[in-house]
Amino acid sequence: MPALGILLIAFGLRIYLLDNQSFAFDEGWTSYAIHHSWRDIWAVLAPDNHPPLYYLLVKALAELAGYGDFATRFLSVLCGTLTVAEIYVLGCCLGGRVAGLSGALFAATSPTLIYYAQEARMYSMLMAWGGLASCCLTRMADQPERRRWWIGYLLSITAALYTQYFALLLVVTHNVAALTWLVFQARRRRKWMGLLTRWALAQGTVLLLYLSWLPTALAQVRVGQGTWWRIPLPPAMILSDIWLFFILGPHRPTQPTWLNGQTAGVLLALVAALMFGWRKGGLGRRAFAWALLILPIAMVVWAGSRWPIYTDRYTLIAVPGLATLVGLGVAGVWHTPAGRRCRLGMLAGGLTLLAATIGPLNQLNAYYHQPAYWREDFRRAARYVMDTTDAGDVVIMLGAYQPLMQYYRGAATVVRFPQRGDSIQDEQEVITVLNGAISAHSQVRLVMYSWPTVDPQGLVEGMLRANCRLQGEHWQLETGQRPIKLLNLEGCIPLTSEPRQRLDARWDDQIALIAYRAVHFEPNMQAHLFLWWQTLRRPERNYNTFVHLLDAKGQLITQFDSLPLSDFYPMQAWPVGVPQRADAPLNIPADVDLNGAWLAVGVYDYASMTRLPVTLNGEPVGDFVRIPIHAEK
Repeated sequence: MPALGILLIAFGLRIYLLDNQSFAFDEGWTSYAIHHSWRDIWAVLAPDNHPPLYYLLVKALAELAGYGDFATRFLSVLCGTLTVAEIYVLGCCLGGRVAGLSGALFAATSPTLIYYAQEARMYSMLMAWGGLASCCLTRMADQPERRRWWIGYLLSITAALYTQYFALLLVVTHNVAALTWLVFQARRRRKWMGLLTRWALAQGTVLLLYLSWLPTALAQVRVGQGTWWRIPLPPAMILSDIWLFFILGPHRPTQPTWLNGQTAGVLLALVAALMFGWRKGGLGRRAFAWALLILPIAMVVWAGSRWPIYTDRYTLIAVPGLATLVGLGVAGVWHTPAGRRCRLGMLAGGLTLLAATIGPLNQLNAYYHQPAYWREDFRRAARYVMDTTDAGDVVIMLGAYQPLMQYYRGAATVVRFPQRGDSIQDEQEVITVLNGAISAHSQVRLVMYSWPTVDPQGLVEGMLRANCRLQGEHWQLETGQRPIKLLNLEGCIPLTSEPRQRLDARWDDQIALIAYRAVHFEPNMQAHLFLWWQTLRRPERNYNTFVHLLDAKGQLITQFDSLPLSDFYPMQAWPVGVPQRADAPLNIPADVDLNGAWLAVGVYDYASMTRLPVTLNGEPVGDFVRIPIHAEK
């Protein structure tokens, strides 16, 4: 009965306010994919970077229950509830009933697990398949002669690999655990060779079941790898982020320290698991629980510190391991005192469980009720666009097409960017597409989301601002971790390439500045110096650039120093030989005299604060290029 009660709590917390929040960007992609026919969905999924199983199952459910927010997310609710049940079973197998109940209660109220159980993405299903595979593996160790555990393991781990590629972390973890267990069996002179053969055959079967998808998988895992919006991170930073992510979830408007009132109880339970968890179930079982948590994290930290691939949600396969260890810690404390002092242990165990579960509850309440913790509100953005546009108007969706189209039902013409791929690189393509959609009489709404990543050069916004009248801006900042920006424009003239002044400045054989454009260089204005950079080869470092505005006497008026374009798109990620447009905004004071003023532009290494020497038209000119001000009004 207690287990059933915990499952009911888990289901209730996961279905509560299920469709209250708008679809986030990635959920919009799910909606976009499943709205295609069964024949066409394969062509849509092929360029994605995730396997197909989740999309196919959620589409099948949507065919029966509808394509609304509630129905599309409901599969994740079911998977999230199943994960809690699996943590109960796993805890019982590794540490007894108290461990199972404690781990399940922690998982039932976990903000992280609830968040992903309310998201129309594959991560809740990934944890469900992974938890089932771990349960089957544990039972295989106890009853290796039972075929059902082998079959269950093969099907569940294969399904996990067809759900999300980071299930491979669990495959590696299981192999390490199984081979270690077999080594101990050999030392005890048990019949281990037959088990090793069966295990090898099982892994080969998984490979055979996956073989038909393997070529597509190898192509898909390259999508987004080495992309410009991620960079390698220090291991300590990744570990701290994973710790907070596991306990508090992905949305943390303020970044807390790794040890605080919300995380201390979980740390206490893990310490208890380390000290006392072995008393109920033995050292080998405790080691397996720790492996489920530590090995996937270690692999992610190792990879994320070397390549630009770290994302917190890719470690979710290890969260059931955390919940199981919390359960083992509570059970260890619960059973430590013997005899007449057993009640003292029960009290201490109960307090440990209370501390681990009650700490994150404030975060859970914020997730439900505080907009700052919510997903980006594309539903509201779509409503605003529909209320302010009519037939004949044009809505340009920059990085926002998939989630907006879940809610947009307007009559205006819709144009999407990027037209292909993950980012906009071709200025001429932008001009062609916009000219084909916009007329002089059009009211234009530009809806922008994640524009530093999808349009790092600002080509779409820059083109529209240069050729249309800006009527106003509307920002949505109340929800989500990234804003949604809407521009209202009209009176557009036929778009042409942005005007610019040509020059030939080169920093070694690495970087060139090929053009510039100066706009609004007047007192009490925000001026903009647009710079067209180009890499001549892959730069040795991700260099910073500086733009200094100096008066006629060489005194600094204002400056702008940064990575060009954005932190999401450093120089080493630029395609070699492709011009990259960067904006350097400069706030000019009201009382400044700009007669004779000029601009100094240079490149430097931030780590050493060393400027690179530059040549202009083949002649050395020091460590900066001097640009006169001939600004557009």
